[in-house]
Amino acid sequence: MIETLAILGGIALFPAMAAGLSLGFHLFTPHWSRKKRIGRAALLATLVPMMLPLVAILFEAASGGLGDAEDLVLSLLAILSLTAIAGAVLALPSAWYVSERLTRRDGEAPPPAIEHDEDVPALTGTGA
Repeated sequence: MIETLAILGGIALFPAMAAGLSLGFHLFTPHWSRKKRIGRAALLATLVPMMLPLVAILFEAASGGLGDAEDLVLSLLAILSLTAIAGAVLALPSAWYVSERLTRRDGEAPPPAIEHDEDVPALTGTGA
């Protein structure tokens, strides 16, 4: 029973992190496009938890515990494919959902933090 809860908690980590990061990006980087916020939230939420098994595989290979190079390649291929699947199936939909709900709630996107005005001279000195 405890093992099942641990597995479900580990699986729930990906969407929870993606939703939280999506909310944070929505609040702190409103000048980014919605696609950029969703993509970065899903990518970070997937890569951060998967770094531990990736580093464990690399340390095991460095200590000689994996055997030959074929075992290392298969292990890396398995962990990278699991990372891609977890990102696409677990993290991306929750990041998209949170961003979509926040955009609908806010209505229009907030104005950019820096507005480009044609009347302001450029920093290069070529202007009015």
